[in-house]
Amino acid sequence: MIDGRMEKKISIENVYEMLDEFARIMDAKKLSHPYIIKGLPHNPGITGFLIIDRSHISIHTFEEQMKILIDIFNCYPFNPDEIFKYLSNFSFIKILNTNFVTREI
Repeated sequence: MIDGRMEKKISIENVYEMLDEFARIMDAKKLSHPYIIKGLPHNPGITGFLIIDRSHISIHTFEEQMKILIDIFNCYPFNPDEIFKYLSNFSFIKILNTNFVTREI
């Protein structure tokens, strides 16, 4: 789990790219394409979801608070440092908190 702060709003394209790239980094088999929707007027932001084999990846942005929350649930091992390295390409995202739990099957 990654909690972050955005210095600017993230686009739908950014969320799509992140979901796609997280799956590639993890060598995860995608079972669908990324599904992305915009929030309601009273809760603006973007939610993206990608179903991968035995797992999923989700991204939620909250524009009023300028927060981004990323959940990567994967039953196969992967290196979270590679995810953090990729996120560093988005200079407008600052990682505030991470929580890594091993859940291999």
